[in-house]
Amino acid sequence: MKQPALQEEIIDRKQLVQYFSTGAVPRAQLRTGIECEVFAVREKDLAPVPFFGDKGIEAILKRMAENFGWSPVFEGPHVIGLHKGSCSVTLEPGGQIELSCPPDTRIARCIEEHTEFTCQLREITSPMGIRLMKTGYHPTARLDDVEWVPKSRYREMSKYFREKGGHLAHHMMKLTTSVQTSIDYENEADFSNKIMLASYLTPILQAVYSNSPFKLGRFSGSMDFRGVCWEYTDDDRCGLMYRAFSGNFGFDDYIDFLLDMPMIVRFDREGAVPMKGMPFKEYCKSGPLTMEEWHSHVSFAFPEIRLRRYIELRMCDSVPDSLVPTIPALLKGLFYDSENRKALTEMFKDVSPEEALKAYREVHQKALRAEYSGRPILQLARDIVSLAEQGLTRLGREGAISSPDEAGLLDPLKEQLWEKGMSPAEELVKLWEKNGYKIWSLRDRILL
Repeated sequence: MKQPALQEEIIDRKQLVQYFSTGAVPRAQLRTGIECEVFAVREKDLAPVPFFGDKGIEAILKRMAENFGWSPVFEGPHVIGLHKGSCSVTLEPGGQIELSCPPDTRIARCIEEHTEFTCQLREITSPMGIRLMKTGYHPTARLDDVEWVPKSRYREMSKYFREKGGHLAHHMMKLTTSVQTSIDYENEADFSNKIMLASYLTPILQAVYSNSPFKLGRFSGSMDFRGVCWEYTDDDRCGLMYRAFSGNFGFDDYIDFLLDMPMIVRFDREGAVPMKGMPFKEYCKSGPLTMEEWHSHVSFAFPEIRLRRYIELRMCDSVPDSLVPTIPALLKGLFYDSENRKALTEMFKDVSPEEALKAYREVHQKALRAEYSGRPILQLARDIVSLAEQGLTRLGREGAISSPDEAGLLDPLKEQLWEKGMSPAEELVKLWEKNGYKIWSLRDRILL
């Protein structure tokens, strides 16, 4: 089945289903991908690097293009991104830098792209007195300290969230970073099973990779303050989808979610047109629509598990580079191994969606000290890492979508959970307390 062309006029709901069903891939081609976001900060005081100026984010992008063969991406007169081959660099609303590269059957190839880009970026930023920072929420900056990236999409989002969003929506946009992982699905039934398991796993994954405990130089009260920001952004498009816990949540169900979701903006030849929260299904009554308009609307959905012709898992904070490879490795070992899918189904068979949602909120504050349906999250985290290690070993023996050494990618995570017994956030808070409650004492832990 062919993917609908973006210029194609929408005349039937089947085209929307086809948009997602054509994303399915055979088992022997299942891939894993990562997108990593990072802050650029001034080394002397951790202040956010502005977009404008000779030492700003735009200047960094221009130097990346000049020195490493990246092609600049413009909006109006400004460079707001880069691309090279199949990789792209985009900016989040507050100038956070994100690298996206194609998913691959081998995690090592994704990590190589990430490592090479990070080295290039550091080569450009270091002489400018700029460092890269890996935390899920900026630990010192005020909201007004951060310049908006001059991108029409973000301009309209900021207006919409100011009027209709939660009180932390702009914090989410300007002050958070994450690691997002993509996995494939073989068919609709496979998608349904994976989104169910991912929904139940979300509290555990958030706890394990929580790395955003500070706000304005002090403990925020939450180990995962980035998660709190998303909790108070927009219930219409964020969080966990209750129906996804059912096990029979299919493409039509996700389409219903998108049709009901209020529109923020649409784009025509004249530019951005604010939609002021009109549900997409109401907009459909206004006249002929194209698949390009649907494609744009899909990109304004931000649930923890998002469908975009692949499954995107968005719940992990930006973490130290040593832990980045463990995220795709963990998810690959859990979701691509059939024995583990059965084990996870058994693990969560007596857990209600309400219990999962309660744990989801609790881990924002407590991370690995939280409980999940009466069980310690730390123990559940160790359990799923053990499962993933076994799954990667089995996949490595098969050889089609894995190599024998991928199980070793989990070693830094095993050290984190077994030897330290805490998340990155808990580790940072402990060190902060030991060093007299001084954020500056953490610079060697959070800066690259």
